[in-house]
Amino acid sequence: MADAGGDPAPATARSEAEHRVARQQFPLPAPLALPAPTVSAGAPDLIVSDEVWQIRAGSQCWTIDRRTGLLSRWSVGGQEQLLTPLRDQFIRAPLDNDIGVSEVERIDPNARVERWKSAGLYDLEAHCVQCDAQRPANETLVDCRWHYLRGEEVVIVAAGACTSLLTEPCGWRWTANGRKPCRRCHGSGCTSVADQQAPVSWLGLGPHENYPDRRSSACFARWEQPLAAMTTPISSRRKTACAVIPRRWTGGAGTSAVISTSPFSHGAPVS
Repeated sequence: MADAGGDPAPATARSEAEHRVARQQFPLPAPLALPAPTVSAGAPDLIVSDEVWQIRAGSQCWTIDRRTGLLSRWSVGGQEQLLTPLRDQFIRAPLDNDIGVSEVERIDPNARVERWKSAGLYDLEAHCVQCDAQRPANETLVDCRWHYLRGEEVVIVAAGACTSLLTEPCGWRWTANGRKPCRRCHGSGCTSVADQQAPVSWLGLGPHENYPDRRSSACFARWEQPLAAMTTPISSRRKTACAVIPRRWTGGAGTSAVISTSPFSHGAPVS
């Protein structure tokens, strides 16, 4: 990624010194190179039981619940990294633009939040219809598939793959197709409990904040913030959120995950 910008050195009547007045990023033709993380030698182990699939590689261990298809536990050196299982996320804590022109006593029916409600996205029921594991060559792969129901109607079909290789830590990749109106915000929800004071870093677009501006959300770079800065207060529904679109996520104690999600598509066929 080539980064070009215009930064006038002296202060002016309209701006402070070194205020950036223009910026443009140009994708380079060469593929993005990520440093390969080091892991212990030896193929990842797949431990099978009636309740879970368990993948072990070096000091890390991932547990997938066979009934729900969810990553229920992730430990590094015996220390748990998750408060809750990793889940699909089709809605977010509303930002200002999501509530439209709604007021306390006059709700905007065209606001994104209201459209999410009318589409039943707050009340979807997930059913795991597939949770298979295999161990080809030097990797371990767990494939999961879910149906998200509104009543008895399947409105979203989601698929997830948990892969552990010799050359990288466990990676999670999701895809989703649906037939209900929804903004493109398919992602995952994850909370780390290890080393709460450690900074969080990622490679991708910057944090999406409400104010003072959202310029950082358009900048593809390597970002790092303290954990406390990863939330922003939202007046609507009394929730907090800070959305990012990462290629690689690094939490406390050097824990790392390769993350790939596909945007939720309007009117995409269920497959």
